[in-house]
Amino acid sequence: MDYKKLGKILKYSRVAAGLSQQYVADIINKTPQNISSWELGKSRIDMDSFEILCGIYKIPFVDTLNRIVNEHAEPEYMGYLDSEIMSNYKKLDYTGKNFVKQAIYLALQTADIAEDED
Repeated sequence: MDYKKLGKILKYSRVAAGLSQQYVADIINKTPQNISSWELGKSRIDMDSFEILCGIYKIPFVDTLNRIVNEHAEPEYMGYLDSEIMSNYKKLDYTGKNFVKQAIYLALQTADIAEDED
């Protein structure tokens, strides 16, 4: 999984929501350093925290993960988390998979636009 790309999405979404790292950290019982590390792709975010952040930022959880995993994960190199995500994705029906793909695509487009503006 490309944690740097995921981090860019998280950072963009947080900034777009007008929230500080401190505020988000307080909400989810983490430190601002955790938030920063996730946004920079320096550490892996746990799925519980990621799901909570998606809710706070109003971004689609499954769609975001699907795009990151499908673009960058090689099955033979996948870790436990990547395998779990792919397993859950494979259980979705056609509509669910398309929903996930569209949401992640939109999130990444938004993140790429923000990166171009920096």
